[in-house]
Amino acid sequence: MRNYTKPEKKQVVDDFLQMLRKAVAPYIKKYKEARKTPKGYWISDFSGYRIKDSSKVQVDHNAAIGKSFRQLAHKFISDKQIDLDLVSFMSKKELDSILKDWVQFHNIECELQIVSASQNKYLWLKYKDKINLPYTCFYIN
Repeated sequence: MRNYTKPEKKQVVDDFLQMLRKAVAPYIKKYKEARKTPKGYWISDFSGYRIKDSSKVQVDHNAAIGKSFRQLAHKFISDKQIDLDLVSFMSKKELDSILKDWVQFHNIECELQIVSASQNKYLWLKYKDKINLPYTCFYIN
């Protein structure tokens, strides 16, 4: 079995996307809790079924309409002309400003939906060709 070494530029993209995910995590959690019914379960936006186990409830970015997390992140990076090659050289103040802008952008642009874990996996497989943007497309140069 060969050892896989992730290309450095892919690692930069993955790290930046993880930073973006962490920035919106509180809003995703808030969305999930707000969608809980008074009886303590969730209704899947995909199937209409009840999801009673909180560990199986997931919040999905709707890829069917072009608003997957990666698609939104790509649009944000492109619109803001963020040079990922320079991210590691940015000050905390610069990064905080980018993350603040990202949270605003995300919360305006995203289309979230409640789904079960298995539905989320199904949706990922169904739309993976749309949402699985190659890391190279995140670079503006």
